[in-house]
Amino acid sequence: MIPFRLASLAVGLAASMLAQGAAAQAWPTKPIRLVVPFSAGGANDLMARAAAEGASKQLGQPIIIDNKPGAGAILGADVVAKSAPDGYTFLVSAAGVVSNSMIKKNMPYKDDALVPVAMIALAPSVVVVPANAPYKDLKEFVAASKKSGNGFHWATAGTGSTPHFVEGILETKYGGKLDVVPYKSGSESITAVLGN
Repeated sequence: MIPFRLASLAVGLAASMLAQGAAAQAWPTKPIRLVVPFSAGGANDLMARAAAEGASKQLGQPIIIDNKPGAGAILGADVVAKSAPDGYTFLVSAAGVVSNSMIKKNMPYKDDALVPVAMIALAPSVVVVPANAPYKDLKEFVAASKKSGNGFHWATAGTGSTPHFVEGILETKYGGKLDVVPYKSGSESITAVLGN
């Protein structure tokens, strides 16, 4: 199932790019850059790489993955917002690109500097804990967090990332007691959880 999903992502990205190319003459004539606003190894990075591989074959041009992590996806989004609007630079982002301006006072770009082009994937949120944790489901995890003195550390891919919103829901709706620890990507946060 995963190879089919990844192939679908690549075909979707290629179709989106080809549709844009029909409006422009002789597109693409040079490498395309996909900016991922997170470190390598996280969900967005893996999806971008899968899509790039398939789209590159369809388009006949290299597609370069350019990781620009930091500030809850703002650094990478800013690079794309300020790039030439020539169809050669795309942002592979997540929830933060939509919500950052709602939760941050100052933004280096305006929301309308970025235009949605295509959805290349759906990535479900999965809560993971160390294998030796005493709780085996989300209900037990939330209950245990309420009983702990300082709450549990909650790794995110930065302020405004999807895991950050999940933390907010667990606290406001279910009373969980969580202390956010922001990382630059999901892969870094997973490494932290694995290391306890």
